[in-house]
Amino acid sequence: MESLRRDKILFISLVSLLVVLVSVGLLAFILRSRDHDQLFMEYQAVRMAAAAMEVFQHQGDIAANQFPETVRGFGVYSADGNPVMARGSVPRVLPSTVVNDPAPYQTIIDGNTLRLLRVVGTMSYPGDRSRRLESPNSATAESRMSRQFIVLDYDISSYRSEFRARTLYWSGLTVSFFLLLALVWTLYRRVQDYQIQEQKQRGLVQLGAAARTLTHEIRNPLGAIQIQNAVLKRKLPEGFHNSLEVFDEEIGRIALLVDRVRDFLQSGAGNVEPVDIVDMLQSLAQRFEFDVNLVLPKHAVPVAFDRARLRSVFENVIKNAGESMNGEGQVDITVTEDRRSATVMIADRGSGVAKSDQDRIFDPFFTTKSGGSGVGLAITRQFLTMMGGSIELSDRPGGGSEFRIILKKERTRAIADR
Repeated sequence: MESLRRDKILFISLVSLLVVLVSVGLLAFILRSRDHDQLFMEYQAVRMAAAAMEVFQHQGDIAANQFPETVRGFGVYSADGNPVMARGSVPRVLPSTVVNDPAPYQTIIDGNTLRLLRVVGTMSYPGDRSRRLESPNSATAESRMSRQFIVLDYDISSYRSEFRARTLYWSGLTVSFFLLLALVWTLYRRVQDYQIQEQKQRGLVQLGAAARTLTHEIRNPLGAIQIQNAVLKRKLPEGFHNSLEVFDEEIGRIALLVDRVRDFLQSGAGNVEPVDIVDMLQSLAQRFEFDVNLVLPKHAVPVAFDRARLRSVFENVIKNAGESMNGEGQVDITVTEDRRSATVMIADRGSGVAKSDQDRIFDPFFTTKSGGSGVGLAITRQFLTMMGGSIELSDRPGGGSEFRIILKKERTRAIADR
C-alpha cells in the first residue's frame, strides 16, 4: 500500500509539472506569435506608406485605383494638420493632440484596421514643381525642409484570421493533450484501484482460509466445554452455579463470533424472495431498548433478498447506531424509493466516525469499539453487494452518522466469482 501511495504522489507530481509546462509553453507561443504578427503587419504598413509617399512626391496625387486592396486609406497632411491629400478611411483633419505633440512613429490597431502615423520631413522648392526632381545640392535651387504627416490605414483582417486559426489549432492540440492526460489519469486510478482490491482480495482469501479452519477447530472444543459445563452444573452444589454461568456466557459469545465469521465466509445469495422492508422495519423497531423513529411509506416496498440476511443487515446497522449513543437518544430511519431501488437512511446522534476510519469501517475485523468483533458491518456490506445493493457511511449534519442502504427492487446478482 505504501509503495502504491508513493507511486501515486510521483505520478500526480509529474502530470502537474507537465500540465504547467505545456500551459506556460502555449501561452508563451501565443504571445510571441501575436508580437511577431504585429511587427510583420507594421512592417507591411510601413512599406505601403513609403511606396505611396514616393508616388505622391512624383505625381502630386494618387488615384484610388493605385492603392492595393489592403490599403483602406492614405493621407498626407501639412504641419498644421490640414490635408494635402486624403483618400479612403483616413481622417479629413488631424486632431490637435497629434499636431501639437507629434510622435515620430506610432501605430493604432482598431478592429481589423492598423493605422500608421509617421512624421516626415519633405524638401520644398519655390517655383515649378518639376524642380523637385533636381538635386537639392544644386546651387541654383532654393529649398527648405518642412514637416508633414503621413497616415495609412492598413487592412489586417487576413492576419487576424490567420492568428485566430493558428491559436485555435494549437489550443485544440493542447486541449486534446490535456484530455489524453485525463484519460491516462483515469486509467491509472483504475489500475491502482484494481491493485488495491487485488491486495485486499488476496488478504481476504488467506484470511478466509484461516478463518474456515479456525471456526471448524473452535466449534469442536466449544461443544465439549458446553457438555462438561452442563455436567458440572448437575454435580456441583448451587453455590457454584453462578460461576458456571460465566462459562456459559463466554462460551456463547465465542460461539456467536464463530457463527458470524461463518456467515461472512458464506457465498451465494441465499433464499431470495420478495421482502417488504416497511413491514420488517416496523417489526424490528420494537426489539430495541432505545427509541427508533420511523418515516416509512404507507404502502409496501418489496425488495428481492434473503429474508434472514436482510433482517441481519438492518439489525447490525440499527444496533451500531444505538450503541454509538450508549443506548440514549433516538435512531431515525427513513425509507424512500424510486422505480428500480429503495433507499433506507439510518441516522444517529452519536459521536460519529473519524474520517480516517470511514473507509475502513466495513473491512473485516476492523472495529472502533472496545468490545466489538468487526464482523457485523463487513457481513452487512457483503450481503448487500451480493444482491447488487450498497451501503455508505457519512457524517450527519449537526453531529452523528448516517448509513445509506440501497436495495435493488429487481433481482440483481453482483457476484463476480460465481
